[in-house]
Amino acid sequence: MEAASQNRALRQLIPMLPIVILLVGITVFNGCKKEEPDEDAWKEANSTCLTSACHGNPNLVKNVPVTGGAIEKIPLFVDSTDFVATDHKGLLCTSCHTDITMNNGMHGKASKIYGGWARFSQKSGSKALANSDSTRNYGTQASVSCAACHEEQGNENAAHVKIPRLRSASIRDFQGHKVGEAYEDDNCSRCHATCATCHFKSDITPKAITHTDILIQSNWDGIQTSGDNFNGVNWSDATEWRMDWTANVKSHNFRNKEELNGSNDVCKSCHIGYYRPAQKGFAMRNGELDSMYATGIKRHPQFQELSLGSVHQNSTCGSCHGASLHQQESIEGGPECVDCHSKNAANHPSINHMNLSAGVKIKCISCHTNHRASDFGGAGQSNWINPEITNQKLIVPVTVKYSELLNWYPHMMSKSVNCTALCHFDGNRVGAHTMGNVSIPVRPAIPYKINYIKGVSDE
Repeated sequence: MEAASQNRALRQLIPMLPIVILLVGITVFNGCKKEEPDEDAWKEANSTCLTSACHGNPNLVKNVPVTGGAIEKIPLFVDSTDFVATDHKGLLCTSCHTDITMNNGMHGKASKIYGGWARFSQKSGSKALANSDSTRNYGTQASVSCAACHEEQGNENAAHVKIPRLRSASIRDFQGHKVGEAYEDDNCSRCHATCATCHFKSDITPKAITHTDILIQSNWDGIQTSGDNFNGVNWSDATEWRMDWTANVKSHNFRNKEELNGSNDVCKSCHIGYYRPAQKGFAMRNGELDSMYATGIKRHPQFQELSLGSVHQNSTCGSCHGASLHQQESIEGGPECVDCHSKNAANHPSINHMNLSAGVKIKCISCHTNHRASDFGGAGQSNWINPEITNQKLIVPVTVKYSELLNWYPHMMSKSVNCTALCHFDGNRVGAHTMGNVSIPVRPAIPYKINYIKGVSDE
């Protein structure tokens, strides 16, 4: 009876033998098989990146072919001792270098955009791969990954995330006149780059030994009256600066807000240029072509303007802009003079100019500035109302860039005002009545407190 039961159990087991054997085989195979490495495990320690075979190797470089066939070597060595002395010492390398993976080799080919961070670099700024027309400077995903932690600063309204004027910029055809600038072209990426452009410490050097001469008033005036090559000097070179980030790879150190607001060195690397002779610019008014003469500008001359003005010439850019750079929805959304000069606004001699009829507002800077186009021979216009801005009609200084009339916010501030030269002359375009040669003299200074420090320092 017992034997019969055993035979019956064996007959039931036989059909299952292949499955049992297969499972046993899999178990044995897996037990002997070497574990596959976790693809993300290497990210858990910076020592993997900083090993002597990789970025811990002092001789590790990247070869970049540049225009002319030369090869420039970019240092890729990161000194762990220097890095742990920085504010980011507690972060993994891959916290910022988020595009680094184990695909296609040790960490694959991270996308690189060549051309950024170097004002007088080559113009090829949109190439993702190095070729014979690339540059020493380039940006990677790490250049813009700051927003992952610095959410408040990394918003789309930050002034340098995308320059407000660039958001709607393009080349347009105004009744046969090509106006505007193709900001998406390779030239602009030399300056309009990333968070790291300003915050990643870099060597800042001028292109020409004549760079300090641009701050001499006679040269500034001579360029506007005679042209870019006044006095036999290449003034374009005198306003070109390079921000070379490669010198900082070793330590990966960053400039904090106190450093940036305490000096103009970083700002002037891009905000440096000069006025050019008055020229005709174009805009549309009610669908019709409108044109007038106004000062042309070469790049962004705010640094020279500030230095040559009669007030604020010793101020830093951060004195006014330090609290707004990361929250500036538009050019008009920047700091206002009355932020500090509130006492002056209440009893200003031209208080009626601040809000005119028909909803027109005149900006303080329209009067408290000088050396505009109308100062040179009277052929140009200093201020106007941009017809393309419909939400708030502002009388603002005007300039010409790429044949287009633009509102401009000059930084050559002055306490004294020449009413006639700025607005009240025959043929002006702001509707001001004509008057004789009238000026508002300099009044005794009214002490005021610059209260930007709290706004800059506090989160």
